[in-house]
Amino acid sequence: VTVGAMLECSPVTLESQAAVGAEFSLTRSKMNVCVDSSGRIQSVLESKLGREPGGPALSFAAELDHGKNVMKFGYGLNIGS
Repeated sequence: VTVGAMLECSPVTLESQAAVGAEFSLTRSKMNVCVDSSGRIQSVLESKLGREPGGPALSFAAELDHGKNVMKFGYGLNIGS
């Protein structure tokens, strides 16, 4: 598990933004999650389907933006390196 955080402040405009993210690495898959202070949640799940290096991989991605009431979802299949 890898965890990171970011805090950005502007003394001129008095605006700030914060984000917290984590990456979970499992045997055949990896999951990334990020939450920021504007209410946006992003996640990506990548999973290897074959046993050989360079085999196919399946990816799922999602983004929820509660501030703008927007939801996005995507998927992908990578064949080869």
